Amino acid sequence: MPKTILVVDDDTAMHQLLTHILRRSGYQVNCASDGAQALEMIAADPPDLVLCDIFMPYMDGYAVLASLRDTPDFKTLPVIMISTCGDMRSRERAQTLGANGFITKPFLPHMITDAVDEQL
Repeated sequence: MPKTILVVDDDTAMHQLLTHILRRSGYQVNCASDGAQALEMIAADPPDLVLCDIFMPYMDGYAVLASLRDTPDFKTLPVIMISTCGDMRSRERAQTLGANGFITKPFLPHMITDAVDEQL
């Protein structure tokens, strides 16, 4: 059975791109448009890994990550953060909150699959 990846991003084009990359590599992909929707989806049917944008309306990626790390059932769920802002401060904040990886946009497809493969 293929591993399931939850893509969390408010950009529909990014959903489509990441879904294409991940499905081509044999993963099942679900998408959430914001952090609140992502947490609901994770609680209902936990994925094997989460790819989460940082800057989104309603609930940003940092809040999603913090919530997952504060929930015993999801403390070890692999989460890779994706952002257009790749500065050291953003990376350090993600790492401090418990991110398993960080990818800066724009990215090459292999950067996504390598990061996901490494965590799974």
